[in-house]
Amino acid sequence: MIRVSLPPGESEPYIYDHDRSIILTDWYHKSTYELATGLSSLDFEWVGEPQSLLIHGKGRFNCSGLESSLCDATNSECSPHVITVIPGKTYRLRIGSLTSLAALSFEIEGHNMTVVEADGHNVEPFVVTVGSSLLWSGC
Repeated sequence: MIRVSLPPGESEPYIYDHDRSIILTDWYHKSTYELATGLSSLDFEWVGEPQSLLIHGKGRFNCSGLESSLCDATNSECSPHVITVIPGKTYRLRIGSLTSLAALSFEIEGHNMTVVEADGHNVEPFVVTVGSSLLWSGC
């Protein structure tokens, strides 16, 4: 992600201990050509929901029916992305969605989040509780 810093002498109106970026993406297991052909054909063919959702390029997919050496539970690239945190600290999460056709909601189980910025603009802080989720659209 690209972060734009404030001009010298300016500070953010909120305080946090650590700053982390989270990149969300969708993964369609068909080729781009197959997807584009269906979307642009006269007999429009919706591609459906993505087969996988990824955080920093990592996610889970039940590939038991596939014959592929890439799909191996022991492969470290197949394990979920982990962010280590220190209890009692405040973390700013910069969440970016690079989805193509899917709208995603994001939450951290058991934690409320305070939204302080959206699309590069400060907002009046508001709390999002577990179950209400934050919604990002890739469109």
